[in-house]
Amino acid sequence: MLAVCINCWHELESESERCPRCGAIVDSESHSYERLLFWALKNSQPEHRAEVCRVLGLRGHKEAVVHLIEAVNDHATVVRVAALGALGAIADESARPVIEKALGTESLEVQNAARRALKQIEASRKQPSSIPSTEPRTPEAAHHVR
Repeated sequence: MLAVCINCWHELESESERCPRCGAIVDSESHSYERLLFWALKNSQPEHRAEVCRVLGLRGHKEAVVHLIEAVNDHATVVRVAALGALGAIADESARPVIEKALGTESLEVQNAARRALKQIEASRKQPSSIPSTEPRTPEAAHHVR
């Protein structure tokens, strides 16, 4: 899954242009789709915000990092965990301070997600990525986000 329909929250294949569930047009390759995902991180139910985090992590765009960092402070644990997972998948060093801070949270689930994210960042430092920051990652490359 590299996309989700913002209208009905159905998971989509990356080549989908129309949601098979509700019929909404979804251009998951457009910049406006990314903006819709960023909007949904602040304006949807916790389960949907968590799904958006996972999608952003799978897509692997560095532009999502600042939005995911904000989501680490979400009031819903499910969103915080998903945001940390996505930050780990993207493996951008700029997220390290926020991830390290999450290690001190009261939630064991959030602490574990932060540990996994830090391990992913460390692993990415040891292994140069052949994926440019503007290219989406494949689900195979980020399968560990869930």
